[in-house]
Amino acid sequence: MGKSTDAGSLGMLGSSRSTAEITQEVKEINKSGNNWVCGYVNVQHKKVGDLTIKCTGWNFSTPKPGTVICQARQEENVDNDWPDQFAIQVIETGKNFVKIRIRRIDKCADESPGWAQNLRIDITVNDWSTKE
Repeated sequence: MGKSTDAGSLGMLGSSRSTAEITQEVKEINKSGNNWVCGYVNVQHKKVGDLTIKCTGWNFSTPKPGTVICQARQEENVDNDWPDQFAIQVIETGKNFVKIRIRRIDKCADESPGWAQNLRIDITVNDWSTKE
């Protein structure tokens, strides 16, 4: 195993920091057939460390939806040739929220762990129940 990822630890990439949680309402929630639900949140630039977001406004049939897929992209749909890369982890779900953590993971993240551009996080959920 690698370095500890406990609160306050530098973590595997050296840029992990405990962060305060923010809450944002999901925009443009769309339901399609076969239980798929899609929405997004806009994320402002971040000077340092990870960011945890509780994305609210969902109305799932279960507190543990079967599949949650997240994608980070630039809020502006233009290739600015920035090297930033991001990882997103689903931390927790409930009937009306998805909690995610965003971390910058490119090779420059250790020296400059924040990011300057605004991001859009697309979230796609298959609203079927998982077994305990």
